[in-house]
Amino acid sequence: MKRFSIILTLFMAVACGNPADKASKADADSSGNSAVLLLELPTIPETISATEDRAGYLAGHFWDNLNFADTTRSLNMDFMEQNFVNFLSVLPAVMSSDRAIAFDNLMHNASAHNDAYWLIVDMCDKYLMDPNSPMRNEDYYIDFLKSVLKDSVLTPDERLRYEHYFGEAMKVRPGTVAPDFKYVTRSGGKSSLHKAFGKPLVLMFTDPQCDNCKSIIEFMSAHPSVVGPLKSGKLCILAIYPEPDRKVWDNPTHEIPVGWIDGMAVEEGVDSLYPIPAFPSIYLINPNGTVRLKDTSAETLVEAL
Repeated sequence: MKRFSIILTLFMAVACGNPADKASKADADSSGNSAVLLLELPTIPETISATEDRAGYLAGHFWDNLNFADTTRSLNMDFMEQNFVNFLSVLPAVMSSDRAIAFDNLMHNASAHNDAYWLIVDMCDKYLMDPNSPMRNEDYYIDFLKSVLKDSVLTPDERLRYEHYFGEAMKVRPGTVAPDFKYVTRSGGKSSLHKAFGKPLVLMFTDPQCDNCKSIIEFMSAHPSVVGPLKSGKLCILAIYPEPDRKVWDNPTHEIPVGWIDGMAVEEGVDSLYPIPAFPSIYLINPNGTVRLKDTSAETLVEAL
């Protein structure tokens, strides 16, 4: 999809004062057969000069030239997915207040056709919530959810589902204190999460029989950003099985590395405190107990250490 070229063109349009629709056409011309995939973008008024304001205008009016009732385009998966990625690519330059307006406008416009509306909803779930998405972003997803929950198109069951998603997204936000819970170690010791505060803490929710957990644990245990601080005592890693199911915990298919704390929750409910969409689910907690990274990837974690 030539994503880098498209992102560069969009930001050139925002930063340099060129009308965004002209930038869109220029990219289409240079990319040959991609013209059908590019939505004509709005012309940014010349009176808007600040880069953030131009980005906000572009995001807020990104979908103005798409009639969602025209299903030849609004239900064309290639067209919609390409332009949705382009829309997301503008958002890092947008102020949070303008970003919220952009999602409000997107969902309002999409409501012109029910199938097109749910295509946008599915793409927001796929790109912004899915743990495997490289564009996953909880801040953007929260803005999307707020917009969806304003809409009257939701059935009662659909509203309950997205209220649940919103509740999960609002849990354990970066900057908040990580909720405490009790756990037991394989040696029989008992402790709690808050007793580990005082140094950077990696909290990893794992399943003892999870193959993906094994590969990520192997990656982390060999990475210099983990090995050095752990060996010097400047880092704590707590691997927790969140279900108090002793039978599963007593039959692991992989071992927790030496130096890590291997624990199991002593009571149910940890998954109600922490969103655990998939195993492993990794959190980085500051020495003062506040969350730094929520449900992050191993790659992002090691970069942050």
